[in-house]
Amino acid sequence: MTALDDAPRASRRAPARPRAVPGVRARGRHEAARGGRPSSFRPDIEGLRAVAILLVVLYHVGIPFVPGGFVGVDVFFVISGYLITGLVLREMQTTGTVSVVSFYARRAKRLLPASAVVLVFVVVASFFVVSKVDQPDVGMDVVAASLFVANWHFGLSAVDYFAAGIPSPVLHFWSLSVEEQFYLVWPWLLLLLTIPARRIGRSLLPPLLVGLVVVAVPSLWWSMQQTASDPGWAYVSSLTRAWELAVGGGLAMLVPHLARLPRIAAALLGWAGLLAVLAAAVLYTEDTPFPGSAALLPVLGTAALVAAGTRLPDDGASRLMRAPAMVRIGGLSYSWYLWHWPPLVLLAVYFGVDELPVWQGVLVGIATLGVAAVSKKVVEEPFHHSPTLSRYPQRALRLGAACIAAGVVAGLVLWLPGTLAARFAPPPDSAPGAAAVLGAPQDAAGPTASESGAPQASASAKPTAAPPSTPPGTAFVPALTQIRKDVAAVNTDGCNQQYDGTRSPDCVYGKADGDRTLVLLGDSHAASWFPALEKIAADRGWRLVSLTKHACTIAPVTVYSPVLKRAYTECDQWRANAFKRIQQEKPDLVLTANRQNYYVMSGGQRLGRSASDPRIAAGLASSYRQLDRYAGEVLVLQDNPMPGEDRVDCLSRHEDDPAACDQRLSEMLATPKPERAAASAAGVAYSTTAWMFCPQKLCATVIGGVAVWRDDDHATATYTRTLAPYLARIVDKHLPQA
Repeated sequence: MTALDDAPRASRRAPARPRAVPGVRARGRHEAARGGRPSSFRPDIEGLRAVAILLVVLYHVGIPFVPGGFVGVDVFFVISGYLITGLVLREMQTTGTVSVVSFYARRAKRLLPASAVVLVFVVVASFFVVSKVDQPDVGMDVVAASLFVANWHFGLSAVDYFAAGIPSPVLHFWSLSVEEQFYLVWPWLLLLLTIPARRIGRSLLPPLLVGLVVVAVPSLWWSMQQTASDPGWAYVSSLTRAWELAVGGGLAMLVPHLARLPRIAAALLGWAGLLAVLAAAVLYTEDTPFPGSAALLPVLGTAALVAAGTRLPDDGASRLMRAPAMVRIGGLSYSWYLWHWPPLVLLAVYFGVDELPVWQGVLVGIATLGVAAVSKKVVEEPFHHSPTLSRYPQRALRLGAACIAAGVVAGLVLWLPGTLAARFAPPPDSAPGAAAVLGAPQDAAGPTASESGAPQASASAKPTAAPPSTPPGTAFVPALTQIRKDVAAVNTDGCNQQYDGTRSPDCVYGKADGDRTLVLLGDSHAASWFPALEKIAADRGWRLVSLTKHACTIAPVTVYSPVLKRAYTECDQWRANAFKRIQQEKPDLVLTANRQNYYVMSGGQRLGRSASDPRIAAGLASSYRQLDRYAGEVLVLQDNPMPGEDRVDCLSRHEDDPAACDQRLSEMLATPKPERAAASAAGVAYSTTAWMFCPQKLCATVIGGVAVWRDDDHATATYTRTLAPYLARIVDKHLPQA
């Protein structure tokens, strides 16, 4: 959830290790190894839950020696699969069936009251702390969490390259959603698998194990495939996590056999399992592709600990797990998990920082442990142990429905005001935008001959009609809550390819049979020019082909993707296909732009900035030469200025005085500009563009009543559209004569 420095910022709302939700409390009958007497409680599993929640909290507060603390989620998933499967199997063996109503009633009274209280707290706190621009998103997050679809909701943010804003204060509910989806399906699946065996009185184990393999093996395979191609989805998907819960279910099915393990084997298994979990927490980092095959280490380690505790509940590693302090923390793990994350996010928002310093995070972690203890005593236990709710499952289900409704209504209350304000805001084309300060296109201060490669009639013309700063109280478009969504059409129609795309579709705009063909080529910074080019093509009856891809340079080098956490091979494939398309199109003009600060891969390693920049520059020159052979002309557009900080965040704090967010051009984020030298080396045209965004070298946040930036480095589609007359002037100078 930190800003990326080698590609346009990925979603800060995306679940890049938003990490774990504890499983259900470790209560359930099992056969203890010593004496073979049934026990209703396994302290070693409660202590194992303590290990998991401690890893998650330490990771979230920023303790550096557990960079892989996110594996706590895997520990919880295995425990949940073990406990829930054990409960279902015991009921099945005792009664011959499973009361699904009672099963869901137990889950509802155990889990939903506490989660509803946390969700309502988040809504109330967000009303005072979170900006108006982010409140609608938080509201929708709360609704998704209430309805147990948070994982899919945040998965969409993970693949939405332009999703922005604060980290969600309910981001951690993704894994609770995974577990709830598991609870919805698992009892029915176990009942279905055992129908023949129950009817003829045969052992339930063989069909259960077959079903387990049918669930776990495809899920693990898909987890590995999805982690390589789409790690954001893989991290939160129920389909890629099902195998972890199934492993726990398999342990529950094998309890009688595990209880007969040799003592020495059980002891070694327990210590190896604990070492595996801790090794994953210490050795894994946010760059580790996860879950995929990497999840095998913590999952199998947890399984080994649970299996060892079945045989040796009081010895070996289990002795550590059942220590009184560990058991007490494990008993608080569900409440602690629910409460620890929202304050970390909301306090960071309040103080205006991306993340709290470690010492502050530690204080929050300790304080929320106290809150968790109170929440457990006041909220969880009264409902969980209510005789009335236990006697009347329907009442427990009604309680659950009320908790769900409370979260949904609270989220909608936060979402509605900003949504209504956007609906009744002035239309985007109601403000002049760039024309208010740049004047008529023929009078605007554009590139000089030395910069553009073409003569210019008025390089010294009057640069502005008025100072670019916006007076206090000036309204602007789009509406504040809609600025982040103000993206070019190619970002919503599939033409600006996301990370997994390797070939752009037709993506033809303007007049399909126009007499001139223009191609827009590059990454998301090139795609930002699409609104202006589309208007030009539509006005002049030209044909426009858009070929762009997220975070993908057109230089023929393999770059590192911090989102995929590996070499961005999809970029290489897309680039090759895009160049073939251009060769076939034989366009009159190719316009290209790219963000430049990419890291190059070499020999399987990511090179540093000093080694990457020369390779990018040389690669750009090579690409420009190749394009020059395919097209009538090639025009390289200077990369747009980059504020470096989210301008929408600033606008939300200074909505009545946008000029407070203005920056001088010299204060903009400095990035290498090899495209100019590469254009010169390749003998193609180059044009500056900073003057369009920063008249008089002042980069105003609002120009002519239009918000200029929609995040920390991309312009709004509305403002870019107002640049059409000025870009047209540049295009005219470089378009070959018909």
